[in-house]
Amino acid sequence: MKTTLEIYSDLVRNQITLLPRYCDFRDEFLLTMRNVAESMEFSYLLNKNKIVYPFSHVVRSRAASTMVEIHSLLDLMSSKNFDTSELGKAIVLFKLADIVAMLSNTINTWTREITERDYSCPVISLALEKKLIKFSDFEKVSAENLKEKLSPVSEMIENELNKAILSMKEFAENSEIKSFDTSKFVNSYVNLYWQTDAMN
Repeated sequence: MKTTLEIYSDLVRNQITLLPRYCDFRDEFLLTMRNVAESMEFSYLLNKNKIVYPFSHVVRSRAASTMVEIHSLLDLMSSKNFDTSELGKAIVLFKLADIVAMLSNTINTWTREITERDYSCPVISLALEKKLIKFSDFEKVSAENLKEKLSPVSEMIENELNKAILSMKEFAENSEIKSFDTSKFVNSYVNLYWQTDAMN
């Protein structure tokens, strides 16, 4: 976590401070950077200590690692037209997009993460929570057998992704954000899901 913050601190000092509205969104941006670092630290500790967390906690804790919120705030720092009174609603939408992006990525990468023994992968964490597998299985069962065993769990993740997309769509429709096109923003992440689905 410390290394991650040092890297981003250097990036902030050398480039991000030059953006026209850096000062307007600096505090939220720094908080988001800490969230990304904490997300990475969470994954590291989960893998190191082999802890079974509830799936919902894993999703919340890992979502920031996709860095949607960071990149979205960078866009706002470059935007002349964004109304700061809408920042709170925008951040909630960005966080929902982080969850969608993370689950979309999971659908595309979970088979690789079995080989890498990344226990923070939502498919693996959900299977561990439901006691479909144990940590020791990664020492005894072949990767191919694990993939076959976890295939139904990946379908559960798709259902969670569909719920997350629906939540993001509903929030975008009800938030009445005027400073940018929320439907276009949401559709970019829905399209990400379909592109990911086509790759499988």
